Amino acid sequence: MRLGVLWLSLMVVADARASVCSNFVSNNNVEPLACDGVGWVTEIWSTDAAQLDGYNSCNGGPFTEPGPEWIFPFDCPGDVDVRVTLGGTDCDVDLFVLASGCNDLAGCVEASVTTGVGTGVQDEVTFTCTAGTSRYIVLEGYDLDMNPGRCLWDSARHNYRYTDVAVAAFCDELCGDGFDNDGDGRVDCGDVDCGCQEDCSTVGDEDGDLAADCADFDCLGAPECCDDDGDGYAAEAPAACGGDDCDDQDELRNPGANEVAANGQDEDCDDGDLCYVDADRDGYGTSTTLPSADLWCGNAAGESQYSNDCLDVGAGASSVRPGGREVAGDGIDQDCDGVDACWRDLDNDGYGTGGAVDAPGLDCAAAVGWATQAGDCQDSGANAVSANPGAAEICDGIDNDCDGLVDIADPDIPAQGTAWPDSDGDGYGTGASLAIGQCGTLPAGYAPRNGDCDDRNAQRSPGAAEIPYDGLDQDCSGADWNDLDGDGAVARAAGGQDCDDSNPGVRPGQTEVADGIDQDCSGVPDNGTARFDDDGDGVAEIGGDCDDTRALVRPGLMEICDGLDNDCDNTRDEGTECRDDDGDGFTEVQGDCNDGDRRVNPAQNEADGNGRDDDCDGYTDGRAVDVDHDGFAASAGDCNDNDAAVSPVAPDVPNGIDDDCNGRVDERTDRSDDDGDGFAEVTGDCFDGNPAVFPGAPEVAANGLDDDCDGRVDNAGDWGDADGDGWTAGAGDCDDADRDIAPDEAEVADGVDQDCDGLVDEGVLDADGDGYSVEAGDCDDAQGWAHPDADEVCDKIDNNCDGKKDEGCVAETPEAKGGCSQVTGAPWLLSGALLAIRRRRGAADDGAWSSNPVR
Repeated sequence: MRLGVLWLSLMVVADARASVCSNFVSNNNVEPLACDGVGWVTEIWSTDAAQLDGYNSCNGGPFTEPGPEWIFPFDCPGDVDVRVTLGGTDCDVDLFVLASGCNDLAGCVEASVTTGVGTGVQDEVTFTCTAGTSRYIVLEGYDLDMNPGRCLWDSARHNYRYTDVAVAAFCDELCGDGFDNDGDGRVDCGDVDCGCQEDCSTVGDEDGDLAADCADFDCLGAPECCDDDGDGYAAEAPAACGGDDCDDQDELRNPGANEVAANGQDEDCDDGDLCYVDADRDGYGTSTTLPSADLWCGNAAGESQYSNDCLDVGAGASSVRPGGREVAGDGIDQDCDGVDACWRDLDNDGYGTGGAVDAPGLDCAAAVGWATQAGDCQDSGANAVSANPGAAEICDGIDNDCDGLVDIADPDIPAQGTAWPDSDGDGYGTGASLAIGQCGTLPAGYAPRNGDCDDRNAQRSPGAAEIPYDGLDQDCSGADWNDLDGDGAVARAAGGQDCDDSNPGVRPGQTEVADGIDQDCSGVPDNGTARFDDDGDGVAEIGGDCDDTRALVRPGLMEICDGLDNDCDNTRDEGTECRDDDGDGFTEVQGDCNDGDRRVNPAQNEADGNGRDDDCDGYTDGRAVDVDHDGFAASAGDCNDNDAAVSPVAPDVPNGIDDDCNGRVDERTDRSDDDGDGFAEVTGDCFDGNPAVFPGAPEVAANGLDDDCDGRVDNAGDWGDADGDGWTAGAGDCDDADRDIAPDEAEVADGVDQDCDGLVDEGVLDADGDGYSVEAGDCDDAQGWAHPDADEVCDKIDNNCDGKKDEGCVAETPEAKGGCSQVTGAPWLLSGALLAIRRRRGAADDGAWSSNPVR
């Protein structure tokens, strides 16, 4: 038995005597009970149980049941058995079936008076129905009269309340009687309940599944059907088809299909695959293709199943391929990873140390901190730039040429040395040279090395360590060090745009990848990747957006007539008037009045007696009038034949009308909560095809969805930049709710770790509030009278931070001149008073941070 369900909501109020022959039914708007439907009676009120007449007998039989009754008329759909079920009650209700609605003596067809309340079946009867007749389903409110205490009594309204009664009727389809017995709109073989078989050789839909003959899946492979997959090409076998489709069960394989390269399949039925050209025959090809004689790309010379060779022609091409052996420092990318292998060169003297590793690019010499050759014996520390295999040995106490020999022990030392004037004593001179004997003693004021770019500043020389971002050229290289990672972009700290100068993979113009890091320094991590919602529609590629450049394309959207796959189901314009949904060659805009049935279109001949407007001329069968000319008469399922916008194939729009005659209103529109999460599009649901996405939902990191519909995708966890400062938690942001806290922020004295290094106020804390921090030279940051600019007074404190206490003071008699004796007792009193004032101020400002600038 197939059971359909139709739900009716009723409000029935009984405030007077109600009997079988009263006008109870019409006065209280009780709808007829449908076959395979459910009728609800809710919130029934009665002023007084004593005022209610009961339906007291069933044809004079054994059932005498007092209490109010509610009557549902039931029109028999045919000669069928009908089962009526009662349940879901708060009080005891009994069930009767009458042959007449106005005379209980005319015939009690069936009855059930089982005691019970609550969920499940309480009473159930089965009776035989005859076509063209009516029966009357009676609900007897037994407890309302006999046991009113079991029903709810409303003291404020002084009446009884009787709630939650449900009654259902179920019918079976009888095949071959010409009636729609189960009320689903289909008769006999037109109803799938009858199980009729499709006849592939006879025109018509014999099994009633709305697909006829070769359009029916049941006819797949039948001799009458030569194009089973519907791709427009007849099959090779059987021979009667005479076609050339090599796979008639796959619509993507036929002589007109596009061949997919290197997949081992023959899409275009030419018995061969499409392969990549491997000109250097190293097993890897490029994106250029050539047809193969078989389905294996790799068994013939010059063919490959791979297209990622970065050099396929020219000298040395055969040694360049993915996985090739990289040769360090030659400027060639043997393994196709985009970079060469180089040596780290910390002193930038052209020679590196250690093993060769991947460098920022193919030119090792062009990147700061990298070299094309190894062999440096001193790559860091003082004078490191003067020690490498290419340097000349000089008398300076170090192994300049890295041969293991120092100064005169090295036969490479010249017979006489050279010295240059060194005014600042940093070991590097400039100006006119002075010849000295072999490793002789340097004259005072001379240095054994030339090249000092500022001989007035000992902090600047070719051997000095470069300090990044300070605007000074300490190592005399010609420029300040403002690109630590050697990626060619100047750091923000030096006035450039590189937002992370410690990572060569982060700089303006870099390709963004989905890792929570802002590679291109745009301020937005992961933009343009599969994890970022580029078009702002609430879904990224990783969340299923098949076109993240268009906000009108994402999963869950309704398909519209625009040539786009709006709902990302790999089909464009389905269900709209622009698409030929039933494959009959006509769309709605071309006159197809039922694009869900390929038997209906303007090219068809009208067939009498099938309830359809086959040729879409506005008339059905024997000239039955289609009043609104929408292709459907009332007999063919049009639930409103006065409105052309309403028919079984009309799209449902948000207008409060059942446009497609399916018994549901506004489904799949912005007013409908399609995914059942409590929100529709008009109430803020940005993805009504996913119940986990709605306003207020918890944001889930790294899933590509705007879960809480706030316009941001993955704005929680390590993948989201919640405060918009260009840093995510995964990239090191220690407070992603404050845009002034990030790894590239400067530390200020406020008790907060601005630069996320785990330290608070490092380098800027002025504990005693005298304007100097320890880093700025304060020798006693707990004493406000001690700092580099203070005057020395006689207080046993090093006031001016020069390492001496009370200099200038002498321990003499009060009559002595000079030193402390000049103000005997007064300096101590003065300093004590000032200290007391200072301490009182400190006590008043206890816990506060000094606002004085730190110098």
